[in-house]
Amino acid sequence: MEVLTPQRGTSWPILISDIELIGEEHARPFPLDKESSIRPAISSRVKAMHPDRVYVATKEERNGVSAIWVYRKS
Repeated sequence: MEVLTPQRGTSWPILISDIELIGEEHARPFPLDKESSIRPAISSRVKAMHPDRVYVATKEERNGVSAIWVYRKS
């Protein structure tokens, strides 16, 4: 699985809010060096766009990929 990075016309909050399915098995990897951008994006902009959703970010290795894994909890 490839680590996600914003492309032209996207941003961290958009990439995070694109995670629609609930559950850890649907987690997507984000770059480790962008942890300081991803966590605030979840707690502010994504929360403002989708107040009914809860996202979780964990730093770990899965499937051979070390990353910040983000998934939707509810």
